[in-house]
Amino acid sequence: MTAAVVNKKLWLIVFSSLLTGVLVCGRVPRMDQKPQMSDSDLRRLIEGDPPAAVHTRPAAQPSEPVRRKDLALAVALCFFFGPLGLLYSSPVGAIVLALAAVPICVVSFGLGLIGVYLFAILWAVYAVQKHNDRT
Repeated sequence: MTAAVVNKKLWLIVFSSLLTGVLVCGRVPRMDQKPQMSDSDLRRLIEGDPPAAVHTRPAAQPSEPVRRKDLALAVALCFFFGPLGLLYSSPVGAIVLALAAVPICVVSFGLGLIGVYLFAILWAVYAVQKHNDRT
């Protein structure tokens, strides 16, 4: 088969699957369907009262409460794993500090790793306290 035939078959599969999905799910609104309103609802609407059947969203379910993070665990993880220990308390901070640690360690011949570890511990303490203040 040539590439043109394969390409046509691929487009046919994509189009037919999209068309099948639209027809089965019924996501295309039909323009001939208009909302029906009873005379009493229309009268209430003109008078300023809400209609009898007001469609409202269901009340939002309370989401699961955000769990507090353990400060001792965050410090221990950063003590043993350095910037990777920040993945518990601040995932973005872990990525930033891990990327910053590479040139720092190269320039300082590995001695900068001590400073990176200490900074990771301080960052973990700050991130956990900030997270726990929001909860």
